[in-house]
Amino acid sequence: MLGATTGTTFALWHDSAQAAGVTATAGNISVTVNNSTAASLTGPTGLTPGNAKTVTTTVKNASAAAPNLRMQVYLDSVTSSQPAWTGDVEVAAATYTTSCTAATTGYVSVGASSANVAVTSTSLSSGGSANLCISVRLKSSAALAAYGKTGTLTLTFRGQQVRP
Repeated sequence: MLGATTGTTFALWHDSAQAAGVTATAGNISVTVNNSTAASLTGPTGLTPGNAKTVTTTVKNASAAAPNLRMQVYLDSVTSSQPAWTGDVEVAAATYTTSCTAATTGYVSVGASSANVAVTSTSLSSGGSANLCISVRLKSSAALAAYGKTGTLTLTFRGQQVRP
């Protein structure tokens, strides 16, 4: 009689090694307006109900630490030092190539937060910039308290990484 035996051994092999001195640095997203993170612009005057006035500026992807970073720019919020404008004055921002034309869509009311309105139509690579047209208008239905007032608008822009 012939017989066969088989045997199995189970072994768990494990080893580890450490690599010391590895430095990692995360990139950052930085949006600038006129090369500043807190730019001042001279705004439009003589707003009339339903008609928009424009101001031009430049928005830039200033993310130097991350040379391959591409981002989209968004208008997040609009606030005002003039309480009478809340809900009655609107702002829109969009890029342009040859001339700044008042926006017809994409307006954000003063007092709105987390508006998340896309400003750039294409993503900006690191160091890239785009001409920006900012439109300001008084709503046709604005309350009388909003007329003839002067105030400072603060527009908050946000850059968001565009994933490949």
